[in-house]
This record gives sequence, C-alpha cells and structure tokens, in this order.
Amino acid sequence: MNIKKILATTIVLSAIPLTGLAQDYGYNGDGQNERGYNEDSSSSNQNSDAYESSFGNRYKYNLGDPGDRVKYGVDAAAQLRDSIDVNPIRSIERNIGEYGGGVLDD
Repeated sequence: MNIKKILATTIVLSAIPLTGLAQDYGYNGDGQNERGYNEDSSSSNQNSDAYESSFGNRYKYNLGDPGDRVKYGVDAAAQLRDSIDVNPIRSIERNIGEYGGGVLDD
C-alpha cells in the first residue's frame, strides 16, 4: 500500500469520530446546540468546567476522558499553551496518572 492511500485512509477515519461527537452534543450548525446554549459563551463559563489536578493546576481538558481528548486534539490554542508552559509540576502529575491539557492561567 502506498503512502498516499495510507494517509487518505487515516484522514477519513480520524474525521469520523468528530462528526459523531458533534451529533452527540446536539450541534445543529447555526452556532447553538439543541439545548439553546450559544457556543460563543464567555470564557468564565468555559473555565467553570476546568479540570483541576491534585496539585492545583487548572486545565481546560481532562485528557483521561476520551471526549476531552478529542476536543483537545482539535484545539490548537490549548496545544500551544501546553507547548510553551514551563511548569515542572506537570511531569510529576503525569507520573501519577493525571493528564491535563490546555493549561489555564487564571
């Protein structure tokens, strides 16, 4: 099998779960979900659902949760924050099985 076929298959297969995830959350394509919540809600509302490690670090995503892993995988801003974060406690958190993603600095 050549590399182009492998790459095309990987892209198609990786997009399938995202479509199902949008349907699971009731997204209807007009900026609101079926429950009527606007997707452009303020960051203070989004941070209230933050994952907090046992060391007190706050993250947008709990990477131990499969749903959060999918969301984190498409959130370039969260991945960028993690790549430039220099907190040495994060490696200790990972060693004890705590995986946060999208570090929050509030």
